[in-house]
Amino acid sequence: MKLSRAVIISSCLCLLSPMLVHANTNSALVRESSSSSSSTNRLLAEGDSGGEAAQDKPPPSPTDSGPQDPNTPVHDKDNHQPILFNRKQLVLFGGPHKSASTSVEEFMAQWAEGGWKHGHPHTKALGYWRWPRVMGTYGTHGTKVFGRLVTEPSNDILHKSIMDSIAESMEEAENGVIVGTEEFDQVGPDATYKALPAIKKVIRHLDLNNEDVTIVLNYRSPRLDQWVSIWKHEEGDFMDSTYEDFLCMSHNDPAERRRRYDMLGAQMNPLGAAQVFLEEGWKVKLIDMGGVEAQDKDISHVIGCRVLLGGCLDGFLGSLGDELPRENAVEKPFDELNDEESGKMEQLFENRDCGYQHSLQKWIESGQMEIEYQDSLWKTCDSKRKSYYSSLVGATDVLFNAFLSQLECKDNPHDLRDGITMDQALGNNNTLGHMINGFVEAVLIPLVFLGGVGYVMMMMFKGKQQRRLDERGIAVSQAEMTPYPSSAFQDDHEEETEEGEEEGDEGDSDDDVEEVYQDPPRSEDAEDGE
Repeated sequence: MKLSRAVIISSCLCLLSPMLVHANTNSALVRESSSSSSSTNRLLAEGDSGGEAAQDKPPPSPTDSGPQDPNTPVHDKDNHQPILFNRKQLVLFGGPHKSASTSVEEFMAQWAEGGWKHGHPHTKALGYWRWPRVMGTYGTHGTKVFGRLVTEPSNDILHKSIMDSIAESMEEAENGVIVGTEEFDQVGPDATYKALPAIKKVIRHLDLNNEDVTIVLNYRSPRLDQWVSIWKHEEGDFMDSTYEDFLCMSHNDPAERRRRYDMLGAQMNPLGAAQVFLEEGWKVKLIDMGGVEAQDKDISHVIGCRVLLGGCLDGFLGSLGDELPRENAVEKPFDELNDEESGKMEQLFENRDCGYQHSLQKWIESGQMEIEYQDSLWKTCDSKRKSYYSSLVGATDVLFNAFLSQLECKDNPHDLRDGITMDQALGNNNTLGHMINGFVEAVLIPLVFLGGVGYVMMMMFKGKQQRRLDERGIAVSQAEMTPYPSSAFQDDHEEETEEGEEEGDEGDSDDDVEEVYQDPPRSEDAEDGE
């Protein structure tokens, strides 16, 4: 019996051994997977803090297949390891002005200038990219140095220093370089400077194809916020000016008026800039800042995740989740206009943006242009008003005069007889009614009055002519009924009539009357000839 029990126990153990081994193996695999996942999350969320050994180790490869084409879509744009490209790219951040441009430039310079090889572990998320460091005579130039490519087109010495720095960074980087300046928004007829020559110069220096160039533009919304920020950050004579002086004192000053056109037509017009860049054959990434804010994201992290494809977790650069750009706000009261008038300004900016919706659509459909976090852009557009929207494209003078018409300009009055009011610029139905009423009061009523006066004068003139005709008719009737010509027709024939009576010429009264209408009497010689 004891032997039988031992045999049974031994048999059971033999049967259970494979199951126990399999269970232990699974547990180990689970722990290993959990450890690997935790390591990945830690890499993305906190950065690798493993000292020199970690700094010498490059970011992990995104896939087993190796580098991928830059145009390959990413399944989850907000959650991925750093993506390694199979060819180098140039990313140009083009602002525009007062759309978090300074914050983005400083953020990228801080975390992408040195790269992962020599920088802080937090640079791992952007480890495949470089922000060029430009050395000057007295040290490193600041982030604004790239704007001088646009504003100082003849500064060859500085340009060479910038170009060499960009080329060196491109050589060092795995994916490429990101260069940024809000001066890249200087395109179009209203721009003070010309950004296109500077951009093309960089592309030629790096010997890149157009398909490897991407322009990043921020679309700030509400649109009025950007316009107010441009005024608040104004420098020089208008640094401490009120909004009213900012516009009113520029109306009669050609140089300042030209600068306001640049602000409205170039700095406030990212869609116009996008169209110019697309026509050059470059890719465009437009980021709707209203959508970014609505989803509690940050614009610099969005560029890092969705444009540069750095290591990201939930829409933030994993190793820089706690690093946010600094605020760049200036406090000034904007109290010249009430909420209704401010709303009209916002609507006019949006209406002009709607004017680009149709023309940009072909590039959106082809993938050459992408809009990230689209929320407020084109949200208010009405397909029935396409012609009206298109009329605002390039009509910077309309926006300027419309904004000016909202202000009293007591210290510097303006004359808008040849301009346009805000209500007219908006082109809504109520405005049309006001315009019709104004036309009736200012034009139609005076025309009716003048027409009435003209009609009375015409009737008086016709009445006078009619009286003359009546008088002649009466005279003719009297002449036909009497043997002698009427006194009304005797002006030139009185002497002839008297002579005829003395000679005793005989004839009936009808002949005498006919002489009034016949040719003048012939001479005696002519009678003798007969």
